[in-house]
Amino acid sequence: MERTKEEAAVFWAVHCLDHPDAANRRAAARAEHSARLARLRDTGTGPRVLLYGPLLGPDGETQVGSLFLVEAGHLAAVEDFVDQDPFSTGDVWGVVDIRAFTPSGNSVVTLPVTPETPEPRRPPTPI
Repeated sequence: MERTKEEAAVFWAVHCLDHPDAANRRAAARAEHSARLARLRDTGTGPRVLLYGPLLGPDGETQVGSLFLVEAGHLAAVEDFVDQDPFSTGDVWGVVDIRAFTPSGNSVVTLPVTPETPEPRRPPTPI
């Protein structure tokens, strides 16, 4: 499914925490998970994943979850993205929290310019 202008309108923070006993399942699904993210990026289909990576435990090394910043037009598209991920189908993630996200105009980082978003993405100025 190709993105439309309407689908490129909202940012979503996706915070996933692994089941406590998921380390082996995470390792087994990692290659498929990474390949899927690369495929989505290369084909431009589905939600646009702007940023992602593992969440780490207190030791700074053990992977205990995943974090994504996603651009999509509606919550259902993000839920579908999560539901089809190998970490989801492989029972790695125990808790998934999806929230709409508005970047602050004071952020050091601005979101990338694309054909769908020709200007740097900033939140609307409050009245």
